[in-house]
Amino acid sequence: MFFVALVVLWQVYPALTGTPNFILPTPVATVAAIFNNAAQIWKNLLVTVLETVVGFGLAVFTGIASAIGIYRSSYLRGTLYPSLVALNSFPKVLIAPLLVLWFGFGLQPRILLSAVIAFFPIVINSLTGFTQVEPDLIELCRVYKASEWKIFRRVRAPNSLPYIFDAFKISVPLALIGAVVGEFISGNQGLGYLAETSATFFNVPLTFAVSVTMIFVSLGLYLIVLFSERRVVFWLPSSRRR
Repeated sequence: MFFVALVVLWQVYPALTGTPNFILPTPVATVAAIFNNAAQIWKNLLVTVLETVVGFGLAVFTGIASAIGIYRSSYLRGTLYPSLVALNSFPKVLIAPLLVLWFGFGLQPRILLSAVIAFFPIVINSLTGFTQVEPDLIELCRVYKASEWKIFRRVRAPNSLPYIFDAFKISVPLALIGAVVGEFISGNQGLGYLAETSATFFNVPLTFAVSVTMIFVSLGLYLIVLFSERRVVFWLPSSRRR
């Protein structure tokens, strides 16, 4: 009911205040812009989804691999981990022009920016899952002469899955943001490029339509992660309740 009231307020506010449609389009105008530009939005949507999925996959692979390396190696724990913390404080938007300079104006810089932005939460949560295990459980495994690799495979890796999926829920929207920011800077296609060009030519209803499309894409990717979590981490009470 809250969101319905919000949409109704959005619809009536421009009429009550005399705000023109090119400044604040109503929900009706936004939906009309989505249908009127469906082919254009769909074509650019596919590009953005491709960049987001590939960038997110790259972040998952490198993030979990880095977390395993940091967990297993005291040298990496003392060198790589502080470096990652320092790099995470660096504004990611400033990386985009460098990626364009190094990799050109294709998909590569946008995919890499998406991966860079989504990378850090996966590393931190994966490392937390590997280390935050009940000590008694580890001692029990060692009593039964389990090797460190078997302890990792049987105990630490399953224990890390809830943490990793929590990171995925954070990183999927971040990957989409990275792809869109990359399109702002270097794109000639994609939802970010379409939003920027439509705003430049004062086609604000199309800009709002693209923004609403981005919201639904982010929600869709989030729901895919949530569904995967329910299938993979099925033993958690929270998964069973959902």
